[in-house]
Amino acid sequence: MSRDGLDALHRIEGSLTSEKYSEILEYVMIPYALDGPFPDGDYLFQQDLAPVHTIKSVEKWLTDRGVRQLEWIPKGAVVNV
Repeated sequence: MSRDGLDALHRIEGSLTSEKYSEILEYVMIPYALDGPFPDGDYLFQQDLAPVHTIKSVEKWLTDRGVRQLEWIPKGAVVNV
């Protein structure tokens, strides 16, 4: 999903592992971004703090490919507004 619209849903079999998630990122998310609304690669990737999203292998995968991410405030952090 982006400001320019939605992509197709992608069904997975079984539990989502870091390996499956990395494959989704490589074969679905990045091609969608580059072939669609962000051909110059200028986008900010947002995901929640689910364990599969924050495991070191996934973080390394994103970093190695230069994917910029929206940083989340740590769970339980006090935010003064």
